[in-house]
Amino acid sequence: MKYIFLGVLFIFFNSSAFSQTLDSEITSLKDQVQVLMNRINELEKDQAQILEQKNNNNLASWAEKTSVAGDLRYRFESIDAAESIHRDRQRIRARVGIKSQPSEDLELGFGLTTGGGNPVSGNQTLDGGFTRKTVTIDYAYFDFDISNTLSIRGGKVSNPFFRPGGHHLIFDNDLKPEGFAFKYDSDSFFGNFGLFQIEERSKATDISMFGAQLGYQYQFANEIDFITGISYYNYDGIKNSCPIFFESGAGNTLLPLDPEIGERIPCKFGEMEGGEYANDYREIEFFNELGFNLGAHPITIFFDYVTNTEVDKFDTGYATGFSYRDASAPGTWDMAYTYQDLEADAVLGVFSDSNWAGGSTDGRGHNIRGSYILPRGWNLGLNYFINERGFAVGNKRDYNRLMIDFSFRY
Repeated sequence: MKYIFLGVLFIFFNSSAFSQTLDSEITSLKDQVQVLMNRINELEKDQAQILEQKNNNNLASWAEKTSVAGDLRYRFESIDAAESIHRDRQRIRARVGIKSQPSEDLELGFGLTTGGGNPVSGNQTLDGGFTRKTVTIDYAYFDFDISNTLSIRGGKVSNPFFRPGGHHLIFDNDLKPEGFAFKYDSDSFFGNFGLFQIEERSKATDISMFGAQLGYQYQFANEIDFITGISYYNYDGIKNSCPIFFESGAGNTLLPLDPEIGERIPCKFGEMEGGEYANDYREIEFFNELGFNLGAHPITIFFDYVTNTEVDKFDTGYATGFSYRDASAPGTWDMAYTYQDLEADAVLGVFSDSNWAGGSTDGRGHNIRGSYILPRGWNLGLNYFINERGFAVGNKRDYNRLMIDFSFRY
C-alpha cells in the first residue's frame, strides 16, 4: 500500500512538471511564430514597395520615350469658280498621334485623322444633317536608324521627299504614301529613295511608284543656306487604268468615253469603255532653295520644276515663290507668295496640292498666304488662291478660293 501511494505521488508530480514544460514550449513556439509572421509582413511590404517602384520606373521610362500630340483646325472657305455656283463652307480637320522610341535607333508612330479616305486632305466638310464623321488611320510606321547617316522607314509614312519651300507642286503636304523608304543625310549631301504600293488588284495591273531624290546643301559663311537637287518619280501601271480616288482624274488626261455610252459612268478596270488614264507618268524634278536672314527674320526663296517624259504636250510645271518671317510665338506673323503653272499631265494629279485650282493639275496662278499667332497660341491663317484652269481642254476659266483658318495644337 505504501508503494502504491508513493507511485501515485511520483506520477502526479511528474505530470505536473511535464505540463509546465509543455506550456513553456508552446509559449516559446507562439513567440517564434509571431516573429516569423512579423518578418513575412515586412517582406511583403518590401516586395510591394519594390513592385511599386518598378512600376513607377516603367511608367516614367514609357513617358520619357513616348509622346502624344495633335491639332484641330477650323476653316471657313469661300469658292468662286467660273461655270459653278458660289460656295461657302465650313470644314474641320482633327488629328492625334502617338510616337514612341523603344530604343535610340527605333521610332514607332501611329496617328488618326478626319477626312475619310482622301489621300491628300484631312478636311471634313460640316454638312450631312449632323451625321457622325469618319476618322481613319493617318500614319502607322516604323523608322529605324541603320547608321548615323542612313535610316529606313516603312508602313504608312510621311512623305520622305524634300519639297523646296515646303511647296506642293508634286505632292500635297498631307500625303502619306504606303511602302518603305530609305533616307540618307550627311553634312552636304542627302538622298531619299522610296518604293510605294498605290493599288493592289487581283484582276488588274498593280500600280506602284518608285522615287529617287539626290540633293546638295551648302551653308555660306554669312549664314546663307543653299539647297539644290534632282528627283525622279516613276509610276508603274498607270496608263489604261482607272483614275485613283478622283474619278475626274484630278486634271490628268483621260481616254475619251465610248460614244455609245454617252454620259460618264464609273470607270471599270479592264473594260476600256473610256475614262482611264491616257498616259504614263515618269517625272523628273529640278529644285533650288535659298534661305537667309533679312534683318532679324528668315526669308526663303525657291524654284521647283517638273516634266513628265512620257508625254509631249501639257507635260511641264513649275512653281516659284518666297516666305518671310516665322510665326512661332504669340504676337509673331509670317507671309508667303507663290506663282505656279502646272500643266495637265506634268504630274499625277491625285497626289498634288488639294487646294490649287480646285485640287487638280491644268492650272496656273497666284497664292498669297499668311498667319498670325494670337494670345494663348491660337493660329490665325489666311490663304487666297487666284487661279485659272482648263487650258488642256480648251476651256480656260477663273478659280478663286479664300480660306480662313483657326488652328490649335496640343
